Amino acid sequence: MTSFPLAGLLRLRRLEEDQAAATLSRAHARRRELARRADAMMIDLTDTTQAPVGRSTLLALAAARASASALLGELRTEQEVAAAALATAQEEHRAARATTTTIEKLEERHDQQVAAEELRQEQVGLDETATRAWAADRDGRP
Repeated sequence: MTSFPLAGLLRLRRLEEDQAAATLSRAHARRRELARRADAMMIDLTDTTQAPVGRSTLLALAAARASASALLGELRTEQEVAAAALATAQEEHRAARATTTTIEKLEERHDQQVAAEELRQEQVGLDETATRAWAADRDGRP
């Protein structure tokens, strides 16, 4: 059987696709982690079970909430950056998959052509054997 001439390129494209899939997976994980952190911070910010006892406690609580709000703003910015990175990773994975699929289709077509050629050669051999047998029977040879 003839080997696929683009087998090396196909291996390379599959490696590139695997790398793009890994990058996409990391981007999804980052987005989920940031969403989890933002949700936890929102819960902390909306928690009103702490009743201030005095003026200094009230000021400390206000400072903590202001700090948490600023951190939440930074976290939202990180989420936007992560969403953009995720979109980029999705596009890169899609492009890598499309390239791999194209070469896989060429490989499939090559395999079909090789199989058809092998069947054709087998048929030629069978025809030749049958022709010899027929000629031998016609001539009276065993």
